[in-house]
Amino acid sequence: MSQEESNAGEGVEIKVNEPFENKELGNGQYTKKIYHAGQRLPAFLKKFVPSKMLDFHEEAWNAYPYCKTIITCPYFGEKFGMSIISQHKAGAFSPNEDEQNIHKLSEKVLKKRTVKYIDIAADKPEKYTKETDPKLHKLDKVQPPRGPLTADDWWNKEQTTMTCYKLVTVKCAILPGILTKQIEKKILDLQRLIFLQVHRKLYCTGDEWIDLTAAQIKELEDEVQRKNDELYKNLAAEQKESK
Repeated sequence: MSQEESNAGEGVEIKVNEPFENKELGNGQYTKKIYHAGQRLPAFLKKFVPSKMLDFHEEAWNAYPYCKTIITCPYFGEKFGMSIISQHKAGAFSPNEDEQNIHKLSEKVLKKRTVKYIDIAADKPEKYTKETDPKLHKLDKVQPPRGPLTADDWWNKEQTTMTCYKLVTVKCAILPGILTKQIEKKILDLQRLIFLQVHRKLYCTGDEWIDLTAAQIKELEDEVQRKNDELYKNLAAEQKESK
């Protein structure tokens, strides 16, 4: 995904990609990235919007079945922040008490929470491609084989399924009053589309990555990082020449 964003004109720097270990999460992989979203702005807007305003810093701790991602924007400081906490659980979603509050939120937070469901087969992505349509793909390397996900209740038909419970929290107090709530809602809606897009692709490419070892995955990540660094340098050079 990082390389795709760079190809789309949004420079992505991968600053850190290394194993971590702590008491809270155990063992996992830590990454730190910087998304230079300002490079997507039209040239006339760049004259008025500081480039650093749209630099987003992402820190992620991936320790399956638990993952934590924190996104900040140094330009706005404490006025902007987003966290994404993911819990993965084997099996299809079943609305029992534990799963309804798998993140163990307080009653006060639960009253504010909005629950949204994502069906990777039925929900429509922002940009449709046959290559990322679970209704068209059967995975043969995984055991037992899976898909294509054509049934309305495919999660009850498949022998193996997993549910990912994501808790997304957004703060965007960069504009006054009701505008803050509207921007935060837009961010949450966009994040839902990103989740849908990523997990559709993850399923459809399953045969390509299911047999990879940890060492092979690290090798691929290093290659993506090298390409990202080169793409970002080229984008930065182009931006400098256009001024």
